[in-house]
Amino acid sequence: MKASDLKDWIEIIQRIKKIWSSPAGLLLLNIVILSAYYGPLKCLIGDFTDLIIPKYSLLFIKTAPFVIVILLIITWLLNRRLPKFSNKELGILFCPLLEEKTSDVVDRLKRSLHREIKEFGLGLKLKTLPANYEINDTPRSYQIREKTNAYLVIWGNFCKGNINEHKSIGFPRLSFTFKQPPILVNLVPHFGVDIGLGMFGKHWFVQENNDFWDIESLSNNITEASLNILGKILLLAEDFDRAIVILTHLLNSYLLPKIDSNKPFLKEFIFSVKRALGYSYRGKSLKIYRENIFNKIGDKELPSEAIKKCMALIKSAITLDSKNADHYLSSGILNFLLGNMKDAIDDIAKARTYNFREDGVSHLSGGFLYFFNGNMKKGLEQYRRAFKKEIPPVSLVEVLVFINKILDKYPEKIQLHLALGIINKERYDQKIAKQELRLFIEKAKAANVFNEYIPIVEVMLRELSPN
Repeated sequence: MKASDLKDWIEIIQRIKKIWSSPAGLLLLNIVILSAYYGPLKCLIGDFTDLIIPKYSLLFIKTAPFVIVILLIITWLLNRRLPKFSNKELGILFCPLLEEKTSDVVDRLKRSLHREIKEFGLGLKLKTLPANYEINDTPRSYQIREKTNAYLVIWGNFCKGNINEHKSIGFPRLSFTFKQPPILVNLVPHFGVDIGLGMFGKHWFVQENNDFWDIESLSNNITEASLNILGKILLLAEDFDRAIVILTHLLNSYLLPKIDSNKPFLKEFIFSVKRALGYSYRGKSLKIYRENIFNKIGDKELPSEAIKKCMALIKSAITLDSKNADHYLSSGILNFLLGNMKDAIDDIAKARTYNFREDGVSHLSGGFLYFFNGNMKKGLEQYRRAFKKEIPPVSLVEVLVFINKILDKYPEKIQLHLALGIINKERYDQKIAKQELRLFIEKAKAANVFNEYIPIVEVMLRELSPN
């Protein structure tokens, strides 16, 4: 059989499947089967049942049509059902709209995608829509995603086209609709913008003169895009372990082997994946920090093993994304808790250098470290710079709680009362600011230390409202 004949037969089968999925198709099939049953097949079936089960021959002939119709309706309904993914599955729904004579290419693409997904594991599942469902716009894609519980829906028109004057079959534009968990403000403040970097708007086509290679190429591109989105969805949903596995596999198996490619979007895409993977390591580190370390900061003994585990994760994040201020802020806190003060100060300095958001968090952290070391002049300068910039409320509260815990552990560090007073005065609670500033003056006079800063603090107190 020629390849062209095989394609024609595939198209015929696809058309029959599409007709069968419609109510008219079911009615037509019932008519054909019942007509055949009551026509030329009736005598043949009667003779057969007389031979095999003579006692029930008449009953079988009378009831068989109803049984056939019921079975056809049940089969028809089952074929029209939307696929469903369980909550444990990372479901990918692949549902292209087909032009005529493209079904064989799409079938091969589905098989290739299925093979890629199956080999990967981790609960990844690929399913397709039945023929009675179509996605032709974004609102419809959201509806289908909700009903199927898919993490990702891949849709678009699969049609004929031309690239460089060569006939091609593929997607003029491929769309992705995905589950959108709430963005973790403290973990990834601007990550939603980054989620599609280097991916959306790409054009994927299959050349007819090299079907096998280009089908694989197309499959890899869709797999790359799918893993990219899935990894980032899992990151935003705090499923850090699976995010790390997926994004690492994407980076090492698909992207880094192509690093020498001249494709303009590839470097941006790799940067996007590396940044997401870095945030996944940082997210896992933060989770350990909040669950096992933060509440024990004021204790005499800190959980050093948990701190070292967090540090190892942050180092992985820095290796992937070495110009990210967030990672250096985390590293600075951990180095401080480990007693590595010089490294902590260096980390915070790097956080200021790579502060692409230009907020005041790195200066706030630097001010604390200098105050803790007794370098009041540099500490005051850092606080002055911090309050010229925006500081996220969540970060501000975390800093205040952290300093209070450190002060519980090191009550002799009376200068931290001044730090708390300054932060509360500028951004949080003026009543607490007064209390902390007065405590600093009282304890500084009693210990006869920091005398040169007492007049400065008295001015701060006068600046506060009398109420």
